Amino acid sequence: MNLSRLLKPWSVFACSLCFSSCFQVNATLNDSTLAERISEVEQTTNWQQQKMLGTELLTEQNLGKTRKIELLLSLGKSAYKQNQFKDALVFLNQLELITQSDRLSDNHFSAVKVQGICYFYLGHYQQAIEFYSRALALAEQRNVPIEMANLHSNLGLAYFNSFTLDLALHNYLKADELYQEFGDAQDHADILLNISGVYIRQGAYDKAEEMLHEALNAFVELNDEYGVALAQADLGVLYTETKRPALAKASYQAAIAYYEAQNDVRHLSFEYGNLALLSYSQNQLELAEKEANFALYYAEKAQNPANLMEAQFTLAQIFFAQGRLTEALTNAEQSLAASRVMHEQKRERMALRLLALIEAAQGNIKRARDYDSQNLEAQNRLMNDDMLKRINDYRAKYEASELSREVEVLKQEQKLQLLKEEQRSQLQLLGVIIALLTLLTTFALYRRKVEQRAKLELSQKVALRTSELQQKADELKAIIK
Repeated sequence: MNLSRLLKPWSVFACSLCFSSCFQVNATLNDSTLAERISEVEQTTNWQQQKMLGTELLTEQNLGKTRKIELLLSLGKSAYKQNQFKDALVFLNQLELITQSDRLSDNHFSAVKVQGICYFYLGHYQQAIEFYSRALALAEQRNVPIEMANLHSNLGLAYFNSFTLDLALHNYLKADELYQEFGDAQDHADILLNISGVYIRQGAYDKAEEMLHEALNAFVELNDEYGVALAQADLGVLYTETKRPALAKASYQAAIAYYEAQNDVRHLSFEYGNLALLSYSQNQLELAEKEANFALYYAEKAQNPANLMEAQFTLAQIFFAQGRLTEALTNAEQSLAASRVMHEQKRERMALRLLALIEAAQGNIKRARDYDSQNLEAQNRLMNDDMLKRINDYRAKYEASELSREVEVLKQEQKLQLLKEEQRSQLQLLGVIIALLTLLTTFALYRRKVEQRAKLELSQKVALRTSELQQKADELKAIIK
């Protein structure tokens, strides 16, 4: 399967580095000298010379942290662009460590992310997954959705190449969900291309072909020649698996034409390998050998162990079919060794099966049985690893589910507690209101009673006074008479 598109690794570098102007008078290098040497490193086109000058400059005690970050960034970027992925990892690792104190900075994030891309291109997919996962966690903390989408897409590619299709599709769909909201037409075309690869490997060829043509048309509209080449290469795989060799060959050759123009040796190795397998399936062994040798040549030129492993295995198959057992054995053993170094268990099993056949054909039955036993052990190990992974995934989902349930229970309890508190507050308020009303009523009754008593006393006084006045009046009347 062709390598689908990865995110642009250097797109988020914000190289707005400020330089300190304060150096001691007796410093070994002054500011202008340092700037000149850094510029010399950056302008050197030969990688080995650039690496030597850069490594030497990094040892300068007065370089300063800011300039050291700038230099490590420049060296990592240059190594990556020239396919010197192992060297890029060295400088990016140093960049990651020196920026550890500012984990959410562009430089630290990119150092982690691009290490993942380098491991991916070297065929070390488990390490790529580890770094992509770390970068994704940083992207989530940085709250940059497009970075999160890109990393989900890259994780999907790494899982895809590790033959873990469920996780590949899971991450692709996560990426697509984010691209729908935050991406553009380019992002949509890229993720269509990646998802189609899963469908091809699952044997859903009609759906894969529909998606590939949609992606291809989008790349043409976007004038994206690289995207067109990727889509053509994947169409070649699809046509090969659906027994349409003429279309497959045309698609591979269209992709190769672009990669040759770009001198993209890594992709050239993959596509010549695909062409060789197509010719091999049609029993065109001489042509297949020629194409496989091209794949090996470009793999060596790219210094890419994953490409070398694939090319060596393809050559071993062709040599075996031609009866050239010694050459087949050599290439199969080299492919097996590479697969074990890179922990590629599926490729390891394929190499072991082929080695068993080669040894049996040479009459070495004991060695053939030994390789067959190793193949069975690898199969069991792969099944156990897969089962363990699924158990861990299930456990993680179960624990997440349990945690969610506990959180929900706590939320419900919290809501109940709030309701109880609110009810208690309302009851307290109601009690205060009742007490206040009782007090007011009591006061009103007391006041009314006081008023009634006052009125009674007043009426009694008035009656008494009236009686007294009447008595005096009677007395006066008596005197007058």
